[in-house]
Amino acid sequence: MPVLGDWLDLDEREERAGIGTRHPILVDPEWRIDPVLARFFTRSRFAALAEGTREAYAKDYRLFFSFLWLRGRYWHEADPDDLFDWEAWRRRDQQPGRRISGSKWQRELAALRLLYEWAEKRGHVGRSRCWCTASGSGTARRSRSPTRPRGMCGRRT
Repeated sequence: MPVLGDWLDLDEREERAGIGTRHPILVDPEWRIDPVLARFFTRSRFAALAEGTREAYAKDYRLFFSFLWLRGRYWHEADPDDLFDWEAWRRRDQQPGRRISGSKWQRELAALRLLYEWAEKRGHVGRSRCWCTASGSGTARRSRSPTRPRGMCGRRT
């Protein structure tokens, strides 16, 4: 196929970009690759995670980003309402047997926290995009004082 001719050097391009075997590459519904996400997958703490964790987190990102896409948003446009709605959909709005457990939800939050903290530190998202707000739904981590909640990014809110 003629279109595949443009991809003959794919292995070389991936190597130059630092994309190793089993590194995820997420493509949006318009067939684009976000360069910020590509960098996150290859040049952050994500790249040092165990292979199984990277695979699980990549699936979590894909699901969350698809959820956002249906709302007309990209990952860097997510806000606290998106996270609250995502939690409701994953934990309560699914049919019985398809809802996720609290431990699975915590793993998804850990994946999102890893990405959004990295993105915030590099100026790809603002603090408000990192969901550093308290949640009464159990979404946010709690500090030692129950009256001083911590947000998703671990800062006092």
